[in-house]
Amino acid sequence: MIGPLLSSRTITRRRVTAGAIDSQGLPTETTTDTSVAGDPQPLNGADLRALPEGVRADRTLKVYSPPGTWRTADARSSRLPDRAVIDGDEYVVVGVDRRASGIISHDKAYLERLPEVSS
Repeated sequence: MIGPLLSSRTITRRRVTAGAIDSQGLPTETTTDTSVAGDPQPLNGADLRALPEGVRADRTLKVYSPPGTWRTADARSSRLPDRAVIDGDEYVVVGVDRRASGIISHDKAYLERLPEVSS
């Protein structure tokens, strides 16, 4: 587990990395799950204004975690965004606000719930 936080609980961070190209010519993904400390909360008005364009507010929450816990996508390096599993729902990290000052340094990650995949 990564670092203590006030009012934190254990969340599964799913780090996704692009793998090799499969026989169909499509990229494969590998995932690594890690238990991290976090405090999931609903969004407030300021959070809603900070969301990236096109993110659905009704499917979004914020999570306070120790600094460096979450990564967003990076097109230049082809890095895929982290995902979080909270109460059985999977979320993708759509933004991270790093707070280095104040009483406790922390990250505030914005997570958008992924749609359920029917089989």
